[in-house]
Order: sequence, then structure tokens, then C-alpha cells
Amino acid sequence: MKFYYFLIPIFLTLNFSLIDVAPKGLQVGDQMPYFSLINQKGESFDSQDHIGKQPMLIFFFKKGTEALCKNYNCAFRNSFDGFKDLDMQIAGVSADNVTTHYAYAKKMGISFPLLSDHKKRVHKLFGFSKSLLKRKNDKVCYISDKQGKIIYVINSHSELQKKISEIVASLKS
Repeated sequence: MKFYYFLIPIFLTLNFSLIDVAPKGLQVGDQMPYFSLINQKGESFDSQDHIGKQPMLIFFFKKGTEALCKNYNCAFRNSFDGFKDLDMQIAGVSADNVTTHYAYAKKMGISFPLLSDHKKRVHKLFGFSKSLLKRKNDKVCYISDKQGKIIYVINSHSELQKKISEIVASLKS
């Protein structure tokens, strides 16, 4: 059997060009999608219950057990009062299961919903590419106004706390 080695580079080029490698996602001005997931308490969380009634902050994280995710999630926990003053609904989304979310929320003192997206359907609704879904630190935060229009996107973990403070201040004014 003849094997055509010269075709390998062509095949690899074609194959990898079909994979979405650029991180994409919803942008400022886009509409927050409707979705429903189960939170750490086993209760259903439906975005449609909040869109049109209150602003929302939806953030994505890889695993609650990772050190960076602990800092990331705690940044939202530590800013919770500021968001509560704005009547903003906060929810974190990851592929972790409900049991893991429950234990994590209890350990870290998190009172807002942590939503289980183990099939990553909601990740895809928000426009996460295949490459971003495989990354270890896929942390992105979306903030929408009361009508569900996205008004902020934060994808920089390093400046998260500063940006959250700025956003809370600008929304209060």
C-alpha cells in the first residue's frame, strides 16, 4: 500500500482551518441569550425570568477547584453587595456538576447561583469557540442591562476586581 506523505501537510492545513481557533463570544450590544440550567441547590435558573426585569451578570469559569477560579469567583462574591444595590442578578456558569457547585459554594461562602453546564450548551449559546472551550482558563464575564442588552464584557482575569469596581460605580451613577 502506497502512502502519500506529501499529502499530510495539505490534510493538516485543511483540517485545522475548519477548527474555530479564534476566541469568539457575545460582544457589547448583543442580546443576552435565553437559557435554563440547574444551580448548586438543584433549582432551575432561567435567564428569561430576569431579562426585562433586572440587569444580569453572567460569568463563565473552568473549575471551581482551580486556584485562579477561586480568586475569580471570590471577586464576584466580594462585590456582591454592590451588585445587590443595583438589583443585579449574578450567576456563574461552568461544566462542573451540581454536587461540586454545592460543595464549592458552601466552602467559599458564595450565595449567588453557580450553574452546571456539563454539556456546554450555554457556553455555545454565548459563542464560545471549540478552542476556547478546551482552554484551561476560559473566564469571561457578561453584564447586561435590564432589557438583556450586553453592556460590558470582561475577559481579563488580571484586572477583574478593578473593572468590577468601575462597572458598579458607573452603573450606580
